[in-house]
Amino acid sequence: TIRTILCTINSLCLERNTRLQILLHGEGILLGILLQYLLSRQIDDVVRRRSARALRLLAQCNATANILLRLTLRSEIGDTNNFLASLHQAALYDPCLDVRGEATIAYTKCITCAFFRKHLLQKDIIDELNQILDKLAELANQVPTAAPEALSKTFQELVINLSTEEQSNNIRTTILRHDTYIKAVTELALCSNASYTTCTCIASTLVCLALDKSLNCDLLVTEPILKCLVHIASDDEFNIPSTQEQQETANQALLELASNTSRLKQLATHGGLLSALIRYTTNCIDETAKQSFKTTLLSRLIPQL
Repeated sequence: TIRTILCTINSLCLERNTRLQILLHGEGILLGILLQYLLSRQIDDVVRRRSARALRLLAQCNATANILLRLTLRSEIGDTNNFLASLHQAALYDPCLDVRGEATIAYTKCITCAFFRKHLLQKDIIDELNQILDKLAELANQVPTAAPEALSKTFQELVINLSTEEQSNNIRTTILRHDTYIKAVTELALCSNASYTTCTCIASTLVCLALDKSLNCDLLVTEPILKCLVHIASDDEFNIPSTQEQQETANQALLELASNTSRLKQLATHGGLLSALIRYTTNCIDETAKQSFKTTLLSRLIPQL
């Protein structure tokens, strides 16, 4: 019967209006029940998975995610931090991979909404961000990673969508200086089964960072970031679902780094980087882009060898 009830709740959560009704019923009483089922080791995998899926569906749009977070203050859960910590615990330690995946997606959605609210209020956002990055790195370092697409989208969300002009430099610099998180999230694109979405999110986010003139470009010239970009930019040396668009994105990031960084020696001597840029330049159809790559290669990178 519990399975059937949760299946019904999941079906109802597919519609935004019914999600709101479920959330507002009894001032969030269902949140406590779903969380209790999710964390219980006395309940089978199906019930825990359906509970995690219900929480993921309730948090899937910004409107309901924000209401969900507000309701955690009124329900028996106690507070928002406790709710997020419980989701993180399930995402990290549940013995079932499917449960961890659903919990990871719910956690990443809730954590970005919670961070955005503090961001708007300017409340200790850098300390909060470092704590978030610690937890996201733990999730990304799981083997196997439960929800790599959700984690790569969260990386994109933190860098692009949550970095308003006033705070973007602080937020992006903090992310780039968090070595554990950067290594963990870029490794997601290096997996042999990395999806198109995962690779595209990570590559486009790194391009956004490379194009940000307010950042210290040298922060991006690190082994994990270069390895990831070369991995995506390469045509046939790696087992990823490469597409022309992905390769153009990664090569654009490498070009921006080569044009602006002072760490040219590290770029020029990084394994596979020059060969990836030369291959791309040779095959490039756009003459303007080809000339830019040629100039960068000949005037900045090759002289470093």
